[in-house]
Amino acid sequence: MLWDKTHILPVDASDQARALLFWCALDHPPAAISRACDLAAIDIMHTTELAACLAIIARRKPDLLVHDLALTADNPDFAASVVRHRSTASLPLLAYHCGTEPQITPAPLTRQTSETDAFLTIRSFLRRDRPVALNSSRQNGVFILDEVRFTLGYGDALAKISKADLCMLGPFFDLADVVFDRPTLARLALSATGATTWSIDRLISRTRRNVRTQLGIDPLRSVRGIGYALAAD
Repeated sequence: MLWDKTHILPVDASDQARALLFWCALDHPPAAISRACDLAAIDIMHTTELAACLAIIARRKPDLLVHDLALTADNPDFAASVVRHRSTASLPLLAYHCGTEPQITPAPLTRQTSETDAFLTIRSFLRRDRPVALNSSRQNGVFILDEVRFTLGYGDALAKISKADLCMLGPFFDLADVVFDRPTLARLALSATGATTWSIDRLISRTRRNVRTQLGIDPLRSVRGIGYALAAD
């Protein structure tokens, strides 16, 4: 997906979320990821030691854990240890591949990840696994997406949306003037790179029908041969 004609819509949150970066001591996070967290209104904590990582999870209650696969790929108990130490209902784990060699374990973030893709990925993980941390109301064009109350506003009308609807609509409120293709929507909304065109179209149709029933307007428009965009009016 190319983002050369779009721009990020920064998050204006009443309360910042927290991300813990469990990072190699000799390799600081790329500027693109740090900048993406800033634009997403996420405060960054950083550690290089496993014991400190688990202690911060228990004490500081982060909303997102970004972990360097150089530190965790050989530790099969890492995810289970995180679950045992967390004191929140959920804690999304977002993997980062710091090397240049082929990835044995696929990672959503790498050295080559752009600022825009990092922003989209981080926001999508929070929507899917910890929406309580989003703390924002997002406007794009004529629509307002309240991520806290799970509503989509149009004028004076509000539509109640499900978590699945939030995950599907959310990316359209992260970038302005964007057309998403189906594979990108699958990755962001479903975390499913192998999702079929039919399955994405079916889920998009469900979201559009839910909103249209309540607001009398379709929130998305089909872009022939590409995918979907937010409706202009």
